[in-house]
Amino acid sequence: AINLAYQKLVTAELGPDGPTGRIVGDLAQAWETSADGLLWTFRLHPGSRFDDGSEVTAEAVKFSFERTLRLKAPPAQFLFFLRAVEVLGPHEVRFVLRSPVAFFLQVLAVPTSRIVTPKVMARARGEDLGSRWLAVNSAGSGPYRVRQFEKGQRVTLEPNPHAAAPPQYFREVHFLIVKDDATRAIQLAKGALDIVAPVPGSVAPWLVSQPGVRLVTGLSPTVAFLHMNNERSLFKDPRVRQAVSLALDRELIGRSLYRGRTRLLHVVLPEGVPGHDPQLALPRHDPAAARALMREAGVATALPAALAATAKYPANSLRPMASPRLLGPARSIFMITVVDQVSPWLTPSSALAKSTHAQLGAHMSNSGTGAATSQPATRTRLRPTRSDRAPAA
Repeated sequence: AINLAYQKLVTAELGPDGPTGRIVGDLAQAWETSADGLLWTFRLHPGSRFDDGSEVTAEAVKFSFERTLRLKAPPAQFLFFLRAVEVLGPHEVRFVLRSPVAFFLQVLAVPTSRIVTPKVMARARGEDLGSRWLAVNSAGSGPYRVRQFEKGQRVTLEPNPHAAAPPQYFREVHFLIVKDDATRAIQLAKGALDIVAPVPGSVAPWLVSQPGVRLVTGLSPTVAFLHMNNERSLFKDPRVRQAVSLALDRELIGRSLYRGRTRLLHVVLPEGVPGHDPQLALPRHDPAAARALMREAGVATALPAALAATAKYPANSLRPMASPRLLGPARSIFMITVVDQVSPWLTPSSALAKSTHAQLGAHMSNSGTGAATSQPATRTRLRPTRSDRAPAA
């Protein structure tokens, strides 16, 4: 919801069928890089304005990125290569990098690279640089601005009166927080909601059967993968990690756990992400080869191994993935114990978070996602005259 209130220097292009993989200008009308890749210069569209009426300038861009670094919040980790931001003119800004970064434009296109007005410092409390105020308000140049924020309930957006590109269809947008999948689906079918996204596989078949509901699906950048802790002696040998990869039946997991809404990955990076290489071979399921690699590594089978089924919230446990039917031959190689835990990225000190990815084919599948709308497929707009109907988050 909040992304509609902000702009970035560049953004990922969306085509009729989804992301095209191209980066296009948002606040920036043009950019260029030096031959060594260390200098990136951007020229801004003149006349862009924040929702308080102040102009988006090169100084605002410099402020936004330096603010992110000063906060030392998680988004700052994506700017480890940034040496400095220089203002060359009112609408021209230069980024100085410590080393060339091939995916620099992609970093500038993520939501955390949004540009905020320097006037937010008037709302700062202590050392928060305005973060507490921004948690329930907006200070961007996007087509909308936050009118009302009810934590855990809803976010209401209204048009930004100073936006260079004002909204074309909706005079206000309500994002409702409806945590239960079934409740969201029922409210959509009844017409209480206009859009539900994403649509979990558990309710998708029922939704499709409802009159006036259209389900739009496509691949998401979400990757289901398996961490192997290379700091443990068992997994230091790449042959053991390869054996785990060969023992996993990814197609069975995709059909059973994700109801077929997956695509096998050629590499850990999904399609549309820099570094994706469709020429690489797909991972294969070969239990016999897995056992042979274990023998070659001098490791006995049926060794104990703990599988941490992680999820952002305990209720979203991936414990079903550890069922004997899904793990299949992997259980003949390891005696697997399943441990539920909250996501390691929420507890950076956890042992799992310190481990490295198993780069030798333990990646599994790219999960599809979907959005459902209560409008017939022939409709191209969602009831622009109504203000009491809402998307659900």
